[in-house]
Amino acid sequence: MARGIINLKDTVPDSEIVRLGEVRNIPNYPFPDGNYGISGGYGDYSLVKKRVAYRTGTVEDGKNLSKVIEYEIYEDVPCYLSTFEGVFDAYAKILNLTEFKKKKMKGEISELIEIHKNTQAIIKQALSGIDTYLTDEQKDICTMADTKLKLQEKIDNLKSDLEKYKKIDKEIDRMYNTIKEKTTIIVNRDKPKNHRTKKEEE
Repeated sequence: MARGIINLKDTVPDSEIVRLGEVRNIPNYPFPDGNYGISGGYGDYSLVKKRVAYRTGTVEDGKNLSKVIEYEIYEDVPCYLSTFEGVFDAYAKILNLTEFKKKKMKGEISELIEIHKNTQAIIKQALSGIDTYLTDEQKDICTMADTKLKLQEKIDNLKSDLEKYKKIDKEIDRMYNTIKEKTTIIVNRDKPKNHRTKKEEE
């Protein structure tokens, strides 16, 4: 008979598990909620989430050698994005979806609004403390990144306007040619016809 996989934490009584408050893979910016954070740098950000894990003590753990040690580790959600804005958008979606699942949504609009408000409040709190985790160099990079994004947005808008103007210009040319043709027809129609006399015919 096949046996199920036994988790390391279930191999010993809970009282024998060593808890030292160890945290691994601490992100560049841990969110105030204590569960999520951002790892990586400009152009290569990753949304990470903390979970509880267990390991067997090694020689480096001294007196805790071979004991079951509980620790926390931040792991990729996975969610990889190039901008802070993208990371926070993904974070908001995860928070909303988590709440939807918890409450087993029945379509009440008031519940949706309340969840959205709570999510925005959490995002605002996370954003308010981000400066304290950034070095001057990172802040400069973020500023340049924001400036680049704004410039790119303007460029995209200008390109879009240019395409519109091109279409309008073509339409004006088409209308001009149509009017020109119709004007020529009208002029030719109203132009007096040249009748030749018999003498001229001879």
